[in-house]
Amino acid sequence: MKKVICTLGFMLLFISAYSQLMDLPGEYIRQKVVNRNLPSNTKGSPYYNDSFILGKVYTNENKFFEALLRYDAYNDEMQMKQNGNIIALLKFENGKVEIDNKTYEALSYTDDKGSNEIGYFENLTKPGNTKLLLHKSKKFVEGTKAQNSYTSDKPAMFKDDINYYLNKEGTLNLIKLSKKNILKLLSDKKKELDSYVSENKLKLRDELDFVQLINFYNSLQ
Repeated sequence: MKKVICTLGFMLLFISAYSQLMDLPGEYIRQKVVNRNLPSNTKGSPYYNDSFILGKVYTNENKFFEALLRYDAYNDEMQMKQNGNIIALLKFENGKVEIDNKTYEALSYTDDKGSNEIGYFENLTKPGNTKLLLHKSKKFVEGTKAQNSYTSDKPAMFKDDINYYLNKEGTLNLIKLSKKNILKLLSDKKKELDSYVSENKLKLRDELDFVQLINFYNSLQ
């Protein structure tokens, strides 16, 4: 009897999750993903994780829908697997997606080329007015033919492209992990931060130390 109840409970959970996925509003879904025609010897991947993982898509009403998801770091888009098809989700300001215990939020920003974009960011710091955001993307580098008999062909490849942004009261600034950069952007507490760095022997080229400093800055507010 217990076995029947457990099986029935599992089936109800599965049906509930499936119906949530089917009810995902159409305005959150783009078209089917078009397969890329890449050279067979291309190195690397447009994904940091090629597998689809059960995650959550949050709506503007703060409801969530479960789906099999993965992050396409090259196109900076979230993809959903449904009925054998791969579908891209539309990006909208402050839209959130949760995958593998990480929350990605779509935010407007200016990239390193000066273009205005909307991209997915992961917040590395504790809740506060100032956040350190991680933007993990991929760049595609075309392959090249050998120029002579002394050199060899270089295959096309995807390369990691990792950038950090400081979100201070809603404004995003591209930032390099260095003491000079962070103290310039948080100059209102420069004296306190300078002392904290020295006392705790922080190396501000290290992500964890950078996060620690920003968490301390938020505690001063």
